[in-house]
Amino acid sequence: MWATSLVLVAISLATVRAGGPNDPGAALVEGGAGLMLVTVGAILVGRLPHHLVGWLLASGGVVLAISVATAGLADYGLNAHPAGFEPLIRSVP
Repeated sequence: MWATSLVLVAISLATVRAGGPNDPGAALVEGGAGLMLVTVGAILVGRLPHHLVGWLLASGGVVLAISVATAGLADYGLNAHPAGFEPLIRSVP
């Protein structure tokens, strides 16, 4: 889980742009918060596998990392490279 979150946060940091939904400062703060949640959750789950709070922290961190990464990827795809969506736009009646 932790490695997945790290990759997702790296994707979000790679796709940020100033003025987008994830400016560099916000992406760094949200990515750091997600990694902190996953880290604490992984430590708790590693020591107490049946403890619900550890699983909630770990899954919450992964969800936050997914959210930050998808926002960055959507902004990158729609604003930085909008030509990739032209065939889809033309097919909609």
